[in-house]
Amino acid sequence: MHCLGAEEWGSRVAKTTTDLFIARPFTFAATIVGAALWVVTLPVTIPTKTHHDALDVMVKTPSRLTFQRELGDFSE
Repeated sequence: MHCLGAEEWGSRVAKTTTDLFIARPFTFAATIVGAALWVVTLPVTIPTKTHHDALDVMVKTPSRLTFQRELGDFSE
């Protein structure tokens, strides 16, 4: 069993707290705003066949950072 030292434990608590109260709300808001912007840009992106790329950048990336990333993991 691996025991965390006080310094490593403190660092983990700081990363988790920062993620929970700052990063996650920001990426959640980015997901909502990105979805709205994606819908607004559809008249331009559909004819140019770039709507899938726009969806990836504007909605899927912030959504993945919000809901699928491990809490406190800032490696992405």
